[in-house]
Amino acid sequence: MEGVATTLPFGRFVCQHPAFLTGKFDTGFVKNYYTPEVIAEKAQVESEIAAHLGVALYLEHHDRLAVPNTGGAEWMNRKQ
Repeated sequence: MEGVATTLPFGRFVCQHPAFLTGKFDTGFVKNYYTPEVIAEKAQVESEIAAHLGVALYLEHHDRLAVPNTGGAEWMNRKQ
């Protein structure tokens, strides 16, 4: 499952980069520091963390999430 494509990962990359944080960058920032693989690696790690968290939460709360078996609706048990 994937969400809507945005530029947020790129913005996060820029805002967290040491060159940006120290103010030691110029108009060649993207050419000098950015590669799509950097963001892809971080996205992969974040996806794995989210998947593990989702499984852990499901296992912790699966009793509350289960749909009770009530034997079906009354109309389904009627004989014709």
